[in-house]
Amino acid sequence: KVDPTQWQGTWTGTDYNKQPFTITISNVSGYRANVKFQSPSGGLQTQRVFITTKNLFRIGDSQIQLTGKGKATVSTVITDPTTGNRQMETDHATLQSS
Repeated sequence: KVDPTQWQGTWTGTDYNKQPFTITISNVSGYRANVKFQSPSGGLQTQRVFITTKNLFRIGDSQIQLTGKGKATVSTVITDPTTGNRQMETDHATLQSS
């Protein structure tokens, strides 16, 4: 199971459009956690997630991976509405409070 102290709390960062996003992780138990992901481009998403042994989970079109103490990467698939082309954007999040 995962260490709740490494995950639980409020994470913040800036997305590919230079807009702020917030990830709130709570109730970490075993390999599960409650996640609220809010961003201007993706709106509000809430989900009970499964954290893998590689320290990552998926929510919507995004994948969040723990990269170090209080640091994570957020990878999101972005679809261009005009062309339908997809690309992967990677942003960084920092744990603000637990």
